[in-house]
Amino acid sequence: MIQAFNYQESNMWPSLEEANCIMEPTSTTPYVKYNKFANALTIKGASTRQAMDEFYSLSIQKFKSNLASKKYGTLNLNFKTFNTSTAKVLFDLFKSIRDEKAAGAAVKIRWEVFLTELDMLETAKDFAELFDLDINLK
Repeated sequence: MIQAFNYQESNMWPSLEEANCIMEPTSTTPYVKYNKFANALTIKGASTRQAMDEFYSLSIQKFKSNLASKKYGTLNLNFKTFNTSTAKVLFDLFKSIRDEKAAGAAVKIRWEVFLTELDMLETAKDFAELFDLDINLK
């Protein structure tokens, strides 16, 4: 397998203070963009590499931290496919979002799903129901 880049924290993000942090996709990792000022996290593509929690750790950490302090954020999702490692990451992320919403944060969640992808559509609905979140399905 060809790896596009080494995604260790020191190489992945040039600086924690960057306004926009972007990771380009590979065959097993998605495109990830975190915008600090808008507190917006976008994840798009296939998320099937092992140990996805390590891959997402810094971007999700920054999103959650700023959600707690700024009390607003936007999460945009568009998965081609994802594995159980990614499902656990999403579980933990949605749990944090639920808790921050209960504390007064405003969070918009958009999940783009093709209508022909019934499994992905059901997964998004299951997360929405499990965590009592409004997920805008497109």
